[in-house]
Amino acid sequence: MPPQPTFPRLLRAFRENVNITQSSLQGRLQELNYPIDTTTLSRYETGERLPSASFIPHFVKALNLSLEDEHVLLVSYTEDFRMTAIEEYQKGKDHVTSISTSTEQQPQQNKEASPAD
Repeated sequence: MPPQPTFPRLLRAFRENVNITQSSLQGRLQELNYPIDTTTLSRYETGERLPSASFIPHFVKALNLSLEDEHVLLVSYTEDFRMTAIEEYQKGKDHVTSISTSTEQQPQQNKEASPAD
């Protein structure tokens, strides 16, 4: 089993160092106009779900973390989820390629099926 990415562990560690629950964090994030539920927060902390990078400044503000802590989170996010971004890009590229291939084949099939003038 591959090791858990660092970013989710850091989220949990920073929250626990401030000694607040996920529910309390959720309330603080709501006050910053970042609506989120505790289930989503839990999934971020376990690595089951990927937050957008815009989550990081809100998380930092909600916990009153230092600029250094923010940098650590951002670097960790970038390193942990770079592969996810590359995989998502490749899925998109494969999808576009499959669409291009099927649309290129479609006109040929239509020409073969259409009656001669």
